[in-house]
Formats: sequence, C-alpha cells, structure tokens
Amino acid sequence: EDYLAELGERYAGHDPWVKVDGELRTRLGKAVTDMRTKLQDRDFSDDCRVAAGLVLKVEQRARQTDPAWWRTGLQDAKAAADGLGELGEKYEGHAEWSQRQEEWQTSLRAAVGELKQKLF
Repeated sequence: EDYLAELGERYAGHDPWVKVDGELRTRLGKAVTDMRTKLQDRDFSDDCRVAAGLVLKVEQRARQTDPAWWRTGLQDAKAAADGLGELGEKYEGHAEWSQRQEEWQTSLRAAVGELKQKLF
C-alpha cells in the first residue's frame, strides 16, 4: 500500500495510472483478505486440536488402572474445563465451534463421571 501511494503521488493526474491503481488495490485487498481467512482457519484448527487434546488427556486418565492417575485425571479435568471455557469465549457465536465444544464437554463430563465412579 505504501508503494502504491508513492506511485500515486508520482503519477498524480495521469489517467492511465488511475485505472491501474484501482486494479492493483483491488487485487491487494483480495490477497490480504485471503491471507487473513487462511490465518483464521489455521488458528481455529489449532484451537480445536488443543481443546480435543485437553479432553483426550482426561479420557486417557480414566482408562488407567492406577488410582493415582484417576486423581490426576480429575485435576486435568478442571484444567480442561477452564481451557474449553477460555476458547469458548474466543469463539462465542461461531457455529462450528459451538457444536464441537458441546461434543467435547459431553465427553469430558463422561470421563469425569467415570473417574469419580472409580475413586468413590
């Protein structure tokens, strides 16, 4: 954009430049929008991976045979619930996130129930 502004100053009042400038700014705007979309998609995918990992960690603790892992699993469940809450705030109103978050919370509740049943 800075370079286009510099060229705009250099060719101010030159009719062919106005057309070229408009075309270049349109292409630049589209490219920037595409890159932002890709970055948002990547961030979303990364956050989904993190959330799934938090829940998976608790589920794995529930599969262990040593009661010490079960206690650790309950502690991990608190961290997972906090992590899901933070990410939920970030993606509030995002339909796909809401659906996935519901699935993760259901899985987390089931794993916590299993851990509590084993401990108590």
